[in-house]
Amino acid sequence: MNAIILALPPRIIAEHITFIPSFSPETNLSLINKPTWMAGQAKAIAVYDEPFWRKDGLSGYVLSWVGPLQEIHDASPNTGPGALFGFFSMPPDVRQQVEGKEVLEQVKAQLIRLFGPSAIKVWTTYTISGE
Repeated sequence: MNAIILALPPRIIAEHITFIPSFSPETNLSLINKPTWMAGQAKAIAVYDEPFWRKDGLSGYVLSWVGPLQEIHDASPNTGPGALFGFFSMPPDVRQQVEGKEVLEQVKAQLIRLFGPSAIKVWTTYTISGE
């Protein structure tokens, strides 16, 4: 017996990967309709040239009640660029009332408060997903 393990949301598998033999229509529909934990949760990621917080002895893990991100994680690989990934505590209706650039500025300001002035040097733009 051969097996493949995929660590992807079921709907992504059903919509973007072709299997031979193909799944039955019922199985395919089941994958597309399968709820994915945290899929609708808004997230932000900031990518830097390096995970500078590690040099300062910081883990990159934060729980915060001040700022738009409530939970932040170090999403960096072992070597190479650094990434801070966070879940928004700001409700969708509030985010929609605030201009997109302002939300991103609030995220950046929070990361600067938490991780210091090195957080100003963002390598790529902050992105928000999961509206």
